[in-house]
Order: sequence, then C-alpha cells, then structure tokens
Amino acid sequence: MSRETDQKILDMLMPGLELPAPRTEEEFILATQPINPELEELETQIRSETIIAMYLMDQLNLKKKLIHELYEIERALKSEIVERSRG
Repeated sequence: MSRETDQKILDMLMPGLELPAPRTEEEFILATQPINPELEELETQIRSETIIAMYLMDQLNLKKKLIHELYEIERALKSEIVERSRG
C-alpha cells in the first residue's frame, strides 16, 4: 500500500487524523534510542518476576502434593481405626 492509500483508510476510520511524516531508518533509530534503556529495564523486571512466579508455583505444587499425601495417610489411619474398632 502507498501512504495515500493508508491516509484514505485513516480518513475513513478517523477523519482529521493524519499519518506522521515518513522517517528514514536513521531517524527512526534515533527516535527510539531514548526508549531502549527503559525497555531493557522493563524486560529485566518482567524476566525476574516470571522466574519468581515460576518458583512460587513450584513451591505451591509441592505443598499441594504434600497436603494430598498427608490427606491420604490420614484416610488410611482412619480406615485402620474403624477396622480395629469393628474387629
């Protein structure tokens, strides 16, 4: 598509809004450079939070497994008590 076609589509969707002036690759790189450190910091923060969330999920799963095992032991002991009281 051409810029003219893009602008016609934009005019239909949002009248009065104009496409920004075209940039060279160098202008684009220069315009985005101040953003990059912030993006890198955000990426590092998200990576750290993901690792922490995965660790916490593993811990939760271990605790759930332990609770299930304890429940099974409790059930077996109760069954044994009931059987002894009958016999």
